[in-house]
Amino acid sequence: MAALGAVGALAASCSIVTDLTSLGGGDASVSDAPSGDAPAGDAQPTDSGASCPGYPLAFACDDFHDGFAPFWEASVYGGGSLSPSAAAFVSPPLALLAETPNAPDSGGGPLEYGASLEYDRIGVATQHVRSSYNLYLDELGDRSAAIGGVYLGTSPPSQTYGVVLYVNAITNALIEDGLNDQADGASTANSIASGFALPTQKWTRIVLDVDFAAGTASLAATDPATPPDAALPYLVPPTPIHATLAGPSTFVYAGISYQVASPGQINATRVYVDDVVFESL
Repeated sequence: MAALGAVGALAASCSIVTDLTSLGGGDASVSDAPSGDAPAGDAQPTDSGASCPGYPLAFACDDFHDGFAPFWEASVYGGGSLSPSAAAFVSPPLALLAETPNAPDSGGGPLEYGASLEYDRIGVATQHVRSSYNLYLDELGDRSAAIGGVYLGTSPPSQTYGVVLYVNAITNALIEDGLNDQADGASTANSIASGFALPTQKWTRIVLDVDFAAGTASLAATDPATPPDAALPYLVPPTPIHATLAGPSTFVYAGISYQVASPGQINATRVYVDDVVFESL
């Protein structure tokens, strides 16, 4: 499993790779979550995109119709939880439910949490990745949760650089993570853009486009019914990034990649994810 950069590197060192067959259904409730069909297709990694209708350049996709596809590894730590859930979805009957708890009232800190699915393309450095997924922000805390993420890196040793969406109850940000810009090689994070709004308790199609070769990243949000080839409204237009690691492997995520809090902080987060598609552009 690849470690995440910056804040996530510490969190990943505590992660547990879970046998996906042991994960049961979720018990969260979303009373007004709409349902419908989305064009993600069957869950199967493929370079041809044959199993991801509407996405000919897809190398992996999952609609969670049968739980979690076998290409995923589950990373759950710090009290986070991860399960297929029938409580909210875009394409029935299931979606991914990822949750993290509030920090305890006392104890050492900082505290790390995570509840995500990870797909590692070891030995394949995909220089231009588009990650698309339906996202339902059901509950957000004061501390930012990293949602999804697209990384290049080595495994082992685990050194990664990537771009990830941060969400909390106050604001949102697009972050480049694992930026090695210090003389001692320490890993840091940098905000690409912040302050943009995302709807809560409503399904939204998120499209994160990371072009490592060109050095740009963008973020769009649209209705889940929007066709894959439609023009997208940018939350963050193509913006320069500062990739410090070129590969040789690609790591993509769904769910809450990581979250850091201190004792007593309100950071409980609950999100649903459906119809995930990863493309090599």
